This record gives sequence, C-alpha cells and structure tokens, in this order.
Amino acid sequence: MDEKQIKIERIFIFVLIVFMGTALKGTGTLSHADPKEKKRQGSQAGWLFTTEGADRDRLLSQTRVIVGMGVVSAGVLYTMPESVTGWDRSVPVSQRPGDWWNNVSRPPVWDNDHWFFNYVGHPYCGGVYYQVARKSGYSQRDSVVYSALMSTFFWEYGLEAFAERPSIQDLIITPLAGWVYGEWAFRREKKILDNEGRFMGSRGLGSVMLFVLDPIDHIGHWINLLVGREWILTGSVAAVRPDVKDKNSYRSDSRAWMLALQRPF
Repeated sequence: MDEKQIKIERIFIFVLIVFMGTALKGTGTLSHADPKEKKRQGSQAGWLFTTEGADRDRLLSQTRVIVGMGVVSAGVLYTMPESVTGWDRSVPVSQRPGDWWNNVSRPPVWDNDHWFFNYVGHPYCGGVYYQVARKSGYSQRDSVVYSALMSTFFWEYGLEAFAERPSIQDLIITPLAGWVYGEWAFRREKKILDNEGRFMGSRGLGSVMLFVLDPIDHIGHWINLLVGREWILTGSVAAVRPDVKDKNSYRSDSRAWMLALQRPF
C-alpha cells in the first residue's frame, strides 16, 4: 500500500477516535476491578450523547473492533467483481488518496450498487453500529447518533470514499433502517439470553443467532481469548439495584440505580 495512503488513513482514523472521545466526554467509565461484573454510579452526559451513566469505555473499545473489521471488509470488497461493488479496480492504489479527496469534496450521489448491499447490507451494518452503543447503556436516540456518525464519517466519507463518492441512500438508510433492525436485534438478543441461550429450542441455533445479532461483541471476546487478556470490553450494560445492607440509605428514584456490565460468555 502507498505510504501516502497509509498516512491519510491513519490521520482519518485518529480524527474519528478524537471526535468520538470529545463527543463522549463526561459520560464516565466503569470500574474494571471485577472481571465478571462491573458496576458504577451513573455520571453526567456529554454534549452530543445525552445518556447519563452510559459506558464510554466499552463503546470506544468496541469502536476499535469496528475500525479493524471495516478495514478488512473494505479489502474483501475490493477483491469482488466491479459489477457487484461498483468500485473501479483498474485505478492504481497510488491514485486512491487523490480519489478520496475528489469524492468527499463533492456532493453525495445516488448510487447504482447491487440492491443487496444497499437494502440489506447497509441496514445490517447500521444495526451493528447501533447495537454497540445500545449495549453500552446508551438510549435509542444516542445509539442512532452513534450509528449515523460511524456510517457517515467512518464508512461513506472514510474507507468507501477511496473507491467512490458517498451515497445518498446509504447516508439515509444505514442509520435509520439500522435503528429499526438494531433495536429489534437488541431485544431479540435479550430474549434469547433470558431463554438460556436457546433459539427455537436449540442452543446451537441460539449461538448462531447471538453472533449474527451482535458480531462485534463476539469478535471482541475472541480477540481477548487470543491475546490472553481483556483488551476489548465485552458484555452488555444493564441497570441494577446496588447491593446494600441498609436499603433505606438509598433513594428510591432512578439515580439510585447502578450500571452493571454483564457477560454471556
């Protein structure tokens, strides 16, 4: 890969991470003392993400996985036929950085990509982004914002812009259809876990469904097993009552709740 292209990609990823960190500033973190269950009091919300007490550390940790998988996905798409992706493979790699600027500096267009990518692949990816935020304790609204940021700046104006101009329908469909699918996936996953990991009475089908519903969490878990340490925060954030001897010492309002990072693995 051309050194100039590598430099541009690194700068883009750095800017994305800095932006996400700034947007999430003030949301707080979880204590990592307990490897199985992590709890903390809710904290103040950020300027863009308004959910109080959401787990910023988990979101940023899993965003690293998305960035890595996005680069891999772009590489796979680049090897596919032009008739499927619409990417011109005759363009030399050394020309891609210039193409990126030409693509992002012009208005988005209505693309003619294969229907599967536009109306199945993009909603699914939007739902995957949504799940990462939703399971980190963020509200539906904030999860849609995160999905829109990732689909817009990481993919449409990021990696994919090295090959083609941003797509009008992808900019709209990915976060909105991803919201519908992602919230369904979020609730379906909870039902499967509440059913002891079974789907249609089968644990095997349950495992497959859990991976399809949230592949990033599972890939993060596999990465942790590979490196032998907790490098990616996995699991799902849920609201629980704190365990105390004197229950009268806690208020009965919502601020008396804590967040627990619960893991199905």
